[in-house]
Parts: sequence; structure tokens; C-alpha cells
Amino acid sequence: AVQFACQLFLRRVCGWDRLTAFFGAVPGVTSYVLVLALGQPTRADIPRVALSQTVRVFLLVGLTPSVLTLVEGTVAATAMAIGSLPDLALTLVAAVAGGLAFRLVGIPAAPMIGAMVASAVLHGGGLATGAFPPVLQNALLVALGALIGSRFDGTTPAMLRGMLAASLGAFAVAVAVAGFGAWLTAMVTGFSFSQMALAFAPGGLDVMTAMAFALNLDTAFVAAHQLVRFFAITVYAPALARRIASRRSE
Repeated sequence: AVQFACQLFLRRVCGWDRLTAFFGAVPGVTSYVLVLALGQPTRADIPRVALSQTVRVFLLVGLTPSVLTLVEGTVAATAMAIGSLPDLALTLVAAVAGGLAFRLVGIPAAPMIGAMVASAVLHGGGLATGAFPPVLQNALLVALGALIGSRFDGTTPAMLRGMLAASLGAFAVAVAVAGFGAWLTAMVTGFSFSQMALAFAPGGLDVMTAMAFALNLDTAFVAAHQLVRFFAITVYAPALARRIASRRSE
């Protein structure tokens, strides 16, 4: 729903061509989307796609914590036991191995997903317990934030002025559709709106998972939903992109 609502907005309201609107509307997985867009025989407008994708993630990171706190109040922090040195070492080795294995298979964002799956297997199976020390967690979150911010590299003020209105409009459409879905699902299932909002948020897998952790929400719940969306995009995006590109070349 987010994909087609944003695509319709970018096409009909902003006047973007069909392929550029398609890639600009894909809900998340920015790096994969840009690589896929560059690989098409008929090229999309890559700066527009990059800006639309980056603005959405940037605003989700900046606004979501404040909005969720305003809606449901501050979530109480949950104390997490620090794992023993052997358990942390096992988790780290398994995470690196999982990332390398997923990269060999050709799965996008292999280091992130492979490490997550390996750690989930270890902790879910009782082979390892405990979390990494907070100082290390915070350092990694700082690095992740710097990585997200670096996606604005090469963006000029003129580019922002020319495309910011369309990007902000697409963000508003995406958040409205995802927010309605989160609210409806929360009403039906009884889960908190905050948890469902992050699970349905059209942002990056890494960003939303880290945000769930920072807001003391169920990280595994959010990551599982984001992972399903991630794999769904890797299935439908190439097929639809080829179809749209072939129409343009006719």
C-alpha cells in the first residue's frame, strides 16, 4: 500500500516519470534500490530517487521518537543482563560468519541480516545469553547514525530546493498509509501502537531495529516485520522495475 500510494503521488502530483516514481516510492532498502535503479536498461532519475529515499529515512529517524513519546508517553527502560565474555565472543564470531555466509548467497545487506539471524539462533536456542555492554551498543548506534547521515553526501542546496517538496510529500503519504495500518493492526491485535508503528515504518531495517532498541520496544518483533518487508521488496522490485522499464523502451 505504501509503495503504490507514494508512486501514485509522485507520478500524478509531482509529475515524475513512471520508473523514477517507482524507485522513489519503494519503502526502504535504500542501497539496494539505488543499485537496482542503476542496473536498469532505461535509467531512472537517480538523484531524485536517492533524495526521496534518504529524506524519508532521515525524517523517520528524527521525528518518530518524539511522536511516539507524545502519543504513548515515555517507555520505561528494561534492564538487560550483560553476557559473559565467552557468550559475547561466540555471538560475535557467529555474527561475522552469518554475514559472510549471507554475502556468499547474494542476499542484500548481508552483514546486517546474517549477523541478526546468527545472533537470533544463538539466543533463541539458549546457546548464548546476555547483551553487549551499553558503551559498545551506544558506540555502534553512533556509527550507524553517521552512516545514515553520510547518505546525503553529494546533495547540493540546488538539488534540495528542486526536489524537497516532492520528497516531503512522498514521506507524508508513506507515513499516513503505514500509520493507519499500524493503528488498525494495534486495535485488532492488542499490541501497542508504538511497537506496530516501528514494525510498519517504511524505513531501513537497520534504522528501525536500532530505534526499537533505543526506545525499549520489542526489538525482535520490529526486526521480524522489517525483515519480511525487506525480503518482499527484493522479490517484487526487480520484476516490477523490469516491467516498467520495458514499457518505457517500447
